Amino acid sequence: MIVMDGSGSMWGQIDGVPKLSIARDTLHQVLPEVPADTELGLVAYGHREKGNCGDIELVVPPAVGTASQISTAVDDMRFLGKTPLSDAVKFAAEQLRYTEDKATVILITDGIETCSANPCALGNVLEQQGVDFTAHVVGFGLSEEEGKQVSCLAENTGGMYIQAGDRDALKSALNQTILVGQNDPVPTGMVNISFEIDYGEGTTRPTEVTLKAVSLDRGETVELGKLVGAEQVVNGLDGELPPGAWRIEAMGPVASGSIEVNIDAETDTVSIPFMATDEQFSLMNLGPYQLGQEMMFILRNNAPLQDNATYSVNLFPAGATDYKQRLDFTYKFGNETDGYSSHNLDSPETAGDYEIIVMEGGYDLNEAVARFPISYVENATPGWESPASVQPGKEFPFKVFGQVYRLNGLWLEKDGAETDQVWLDSLFDETGFHMTAPDAVGMYNVWLSFDDQEGAETSKIIGTLGVGVDAVREEATSVSTLQSVTVEAPKVFENILIQWSAIPIDIDGPVDAWAPPEVSEGPVKVELEPGTWEVRGEAGDQVFLGKIEVVEGGNNRFVIPYSAEESPAGEDAASLDAQFDGYVCTKDVTCQITDEETGLSFPLPPGWSAETPYYYETAAGTRSDLVTVTFYYRDDTDHPVILNPVRWMVPNSEGTCTQLRIGVICRYDPSPAEVVQGFKLLAGHASFNAKGGQGALNARDINEMLTQASS
Repeated sequence: MIVMDGSGSMWGQIDGVPKLSIARDTLHQVLPEVPADTELGLVAYGHREKGNCGDIELVVPPAVGTASQISTAVDDMRFLGKTPLSDAVKFAAEQLRYTEDKATVILITDGIETCSANPCALGNVLEQQGVDFTAHVVGFGLSEEEGKQVSCLAENTGGMYIQAGDRDALKSALNQTILVGQNDPVPTGMVNISFEIDYGEGTTRPTEVTLKAVSLDRGETVELGKLVGAEQVVNGLDGELPPGAWRIEAMGPVASGSIEVNIDAETDTVSIPFMATDEQFSLMNLGPYQLGQEMMFILRNNAPLQDNATYSVNLFPAGATDYKQRLDFTYKFGNETDGYSSHNLDSPETAGDYEIIVMEGGYDLNEAVARFPISYVENATPGWESPASVQPGKEFPFKVFGQVYRLNGLWLEKDGAETDQVWLDSLFDETGFHMTAPDAVGMYNVWLSFDDQEGAETSKIIGTLGVGVDAVREEATSVSTLQSVTVEAPKVFENILIQWSAIPIDIDGPVDAWAPPEVSEGPVKVELEPGTWEVRGEAGDQVFLGKIEVVEGGNNRFVIPYSAEESPAGEDAASLDAQFDGYVCTKDVTCQITDEETGLSFPLPPGWSAETPYYYETAAGTRSDLVTVTFYYRDDTDHPVILNPVRWMVPNSEGTCTQLRIGVICRYDPSPAEVVQGFKLLAGHASFNAKGGQGALNARDINEMLTQASS
């Protein structure tokens, strides 16, 4: 029995082609090769309704000669729902009477379980209760981590888990499961092999490596073992495998590699190419910095570094092309704690533009790991950034700008009373700068001691901090100009959980991206610097994307539009959304909507939404012949436009109604200009055509409708 994923994520693309199209084409190639006497059936899930974990159907009952029928059925499937893969596999097993007869299920999924079931536990149950039950799982486009969450279903039933990342891999996987199956003979005999690590250029010896082998013939995985420590990593690993085609994989903390080999009696050694991932750094506190002073540059690792690699952090003139131009440097070792690291560099002799360049060995600046532009000025203004208010006695993060030297003193002052002065160096570790707030509630001034442009020691208030109270930042004493910003999805998406983030665009100075770890429902507040930001929200198959302009002292509330181009479900999600019971037009042009249930067609202007059309039914069970639907402009629910309202305001008093050949369309008076314009488009568009109702109305019908609407 084939169990086919019909969820909305199948609209996601691989190499520019939707996964559902690849799956359909591949089945068309594989199924004709199924022997004529093979019994085969099809179960589908998530193909009829959005948000319904019970959307599971036996589409083609198992029988001989069903290959072409299954291909046609998959072609006709819609892809729009959730992923109840565990219940679908259990349902397929029951259709095959797995407790009485031998049964094999082949699950094709591009997602993990989304309906609160446990595929691993299900695998154990099916294995224990089944006469001879096997589940093969094809993970189409799944990541390695996602694959681990569903592979146990196959492993616990003695089946194969095959990870297919593209069209060719999917075809190979279906050939192995549908055509070859579990009963192919397994090669006999074992071959003793030495597995060695072959380091690529720029890759250092890791502290540990895990080795495994994946059969390209049968899909099984063999855990070869783990190398720990320098001696084991250098000497490699001895193991054994049966003859056949294998992919040998080596995984380390920050490096990996694999090789496909054909193992036979002559094979004695396999060398696995091993290459480190690209290093990722960012430089915090971009200045400008005080000329003539040693400064503390904060480097952050955005990805784990190689254990035995050595990196140099260098100061160069801007645009340097020759390593001999280097002005100063420090070292950073890969086995240091991941996170932030500080690097103290001497000042250049003149003010101007410079670069911090990170290198991993060598002297060719073209091979630099990272380059960051900075500047030195003759009179840098020190600044402070932190949360506006913190809790008494709690630790909190902060940043300092302009004057960042390890022996700068920092302290807090309230009503003339000062906390102890501490050096910046003592407030920094692998998590960045942080300090503990005083226990006393109130507003504090933040003081910094530093050497001015002439080398004289001075002190200055660089910011304010509220402890246990709402803080108000004074622009005269702080370089921070953070603004309170609210971002939200369009009104029709208000009940879904969204992971938001924002990236600064063309904003001068040390500005970090915003990426909170939690997901949020409804409007989200954040403090951002004035300027242009690109805001992105992700909610499964739905993506919201837009640029905002944060204005100092402005309203700064933004609705981030749905992006059909970025969303895996594409235009499907733009027309019908799982969380909103209706339609929304997210394009820049008018959307043409046809509701399949009622047959009603209508234009939906940009930014408009429509609830699901329906035929009104009385408590006595009498159904109206006219379709009712409510339209909204953006999130303005106070001024709806309604086709065939059940109850309405008195015409020409509180509202305006217009006669249509399929009923009456009404709006409130007064309404915003955008609502009036949309009302006219909806009222006058020729594509209104309800196939489920009584069709065009005569004058008497319309007069009666208007009379009912006014009561």
